[in-house]
Amino acid sequence: MEEDIKRILTEVRGLNKERKFAESLKLLNKAVKKKKSPELFNMLGFVKMNLGKYEEALKDHDKAIEMDKNSAFLYSNKAFVYFKMNDWKNAEKELDKAIKLNSNVPEFYELKSKVKMLAGDIEGALKDIDKAISIAPAQEKFYEKKKELINITKLKAETDNAAEILFDKAKEHLKNKEFSIALELAEEAVNIKEEAEFYELIGLAYNGLIKLDDGLKNLEKARRLNPKRDTVYRNIAKTLMGLGGIENHEKALKEYTNAINIDPKPHWYFERSIVYLRLKQKEKAMKDINIAIKKDPYNPMFLTRKGDIYATFGKFDEAIEMYDKALESDPINKDIYNKKEGAILAKEKQFGIKKISEKGMYG
Repeated sequence: MEEDIKRILTEVRGLNKERKFAESLKLLNKAVKKKKSPELFNMLGFVKMNLGKYEEALKDHDKAIEMDKNSAFLYSNKAFVYFKMNDWKNAEKELDKAIKLNSNVPEFYELKSKVKMLAGDIEGALKDIDKAISIAPAQEKFYEKKKELINITKLKAETDNAAEILFDKAKEHLKNKEFSIALELAEEAVNIKEEAEFYELIGLAYNGLIKLDDGLKNLEKARRLNPKRDTVYRNIAKTLMGLGGIENHEKALKEYTNAINIDPKPHWYFERSIVYLRLKQKEKAMKDINIAIKKDPYNPMFLTRKGDIYATFGKFDEAIEMYDKALESDPINKDIYNKKEGAILAKEKQFGIKKISEKGMYG
């Protein structure tokens, strides 16, 4: 490092100790106009970070790294800017770059441990602080940090347990259709810990209270938290159908398709078939119900739905046959008897299809 750069950095460090960052900034800006070096840009990034100019600080660190790609400390300093911005993902990414270049700096692992702790990965944080201890076993601060993390782990376990207890109670009340109580308990749980299944239950409770817009908002939160949860897509689809309208039914089709792509449950095909049926896409409705029946051949709901679809085609003999099969599995279901009666009347031309549909005998 050149002597004039060393002199400027020494002067800047003195100003920084006195928190005179504005004066440091002026001095550094003047210096980089005359001489560009990774050390100057690195210090410029540090000063701007302390002035709250995070985006500008990142750019200065990038300039420093561009001039010296092999300095692990430049990446760790950039990581610290992301840390101040609460951007845990990018902070960890830059620290990994630093560690790849130099894996023997315990402070890299210490900062990575803090990042993971704040991101909620306590187990990962413990592994990183253990790595710092293995590199520098004589440094007491790392042991103190590990002790703190262990205490946080215990507290988190207790907190998570409280959230789960509230959630389990909420599920019981939802099952009993006590929607207001279920909603209150689930909201208490989510205040402790944000989980996709908590928001899903809140959405279902709102739906039970006929507040479908609120239900949809919370179900969408659940989807964002866990995009691989098939039940969330299914419940969003049902909510959209409840809101009504062609556009919402078309959206519901997409949501059911997402649920099926994650887990092709026969029930999802069964439910999607009614959406197709309401959108007058009878062939697709029949295709879905056939898939559902193939997976669960004796389900009376599935057999009844196939009867409904046959009825909309005007194939009343086939509809009656399906209703009879459904009644073999569920012989005391009055709704199936009514549907069968409607199909018989329509076959005998004693009752028009439109009238039967109005009475809810099928479809």
